[in-house]
Amino acid sequence: MLRKPRLIIFDWGGTLVHTQREPAVFGPCARGAVDALRAAGVPVDAAAADNLRRTFEETWRARNTIACQEEFDPVGFFQDWAARERVALPERLDAVIDALWQPWVGCLEPLGDIVATLERLAAQGIALGLVSNCATVPHVCHVEIARQGIAPLLAFSLFSSELGVRKPHPRVYEVALARAADAVDGNGSGGLAPGDVLFVGDTPSADVAGPARAGMKTGLVRTGNWRGEVAELVHPPDLVVETVHELPRVWG
Repeated sequence: MLRKPRLIIFDWGGTLVHTQREPAVFGPCARGAVDALRAAGVPVDAAAADNLRRTFEETWRARNTIACQEEFDPVGFFQDWAARERVALPERLDAVIDALWQPWVGCLEPLGDIVATLERLAAQGIALGLVSNCATVPHVCHVEIARQGIAPLLAFSLFSSELGVRKPHPRVYEVALARAADAVDGNGSGGLAPGDVLFVGDTPSADVAGPARAGMKTGLVRTGNWRGEVAELVHPPDLVVETVHELPRVWG
């Protein structure tokens, strides 16, 4: 049996939450950004607004593939759009970027009672973290994890939008392990080795192969991208469960 980890790092989408509703917010996100641009005095006609919506959706979908390890750059996105539409952007884009992502809050649906499951793991003395490929800007991601009720249970969280790269880029795991070590060491419980960490997710390349190369133990769930057989995997995980809700029983 896999020994109890000192810390579990969870993937987010497909592991703790459904992401099926995300595409439905592309339109509202683009409209929010257009409204913010117009409020800042930028003339955005109907054709330019439609181009922004279409390009945002295309760019988001392109970034949201495992083959792409470069994260969505909102400033670069708006600059490219403005160049095509020949409009002058405001000097600061913070309000526009916030408006772009605000409709995204609430589109992720928890996969069952994830709060209760995380509470059971924490009661077993296991620290918890979250590492997610998410184009949404970090402070909006924090609003969403707070809405889901899981924020107080996490020792740390890390989103690819903070780094500019996505799993399985090695930089993600490097930063994740550093934050995990800071979280555990801050409790006075001694140094945290990569092998003390279990990374749990739904995507073999991002949540198994990548963390394993960084020295972590790995667990794979069948609630997201992967529904196959372990024998098919080039890098098999140390643990396979149907859902994260089975984890407390592994060490209970």
